Amino acid sequence: SDEVNQYIAQISGVGVSAKDFRTWFGSVAALEKAIALGSCPSDIKDQSRTLKQIYVYASKALGNTPHIAEVSYVHQSVVDAFVADMDWFKDNQTVNKHMTDIEMQLLTLLQNHKTDELPVGR
Repeated sequence: SDEVNQYIAQISGVGVSAKDFRTWFGSVAALEKAIALGSCPSDIKDQSRTLKQIYVYASKALGNTPHIAEVSYVHQSVVDAFVADMDWFKDNQTVNKHMTDIEMQLLTLLQNHKTDELPVGR
């Protein structure tokens, strides 16, 4: 993985690694599932089962276990946004010819998370 990371750094000119790409991919998959589910239940047990569906979906996309997807590859802001208020995504759709709709929503989510504009739900 060191060689891959060196290659990525060399061709990109920025400090990213293969894990960054896997985290992006896992977070996109998780967001896609969260949007498909529509809303997060308020009951804690149901909420836990629903979040597990998100991690299972992301893990299948990544080829990992749901636990590894949860702790290593799904950005917490996706989960926080889902638990807090899924309607947030409906108001944040942007068109970009280089990214899918889901990728643009994740980018917006991460930008808002970085500036603490996203409500925390967990």
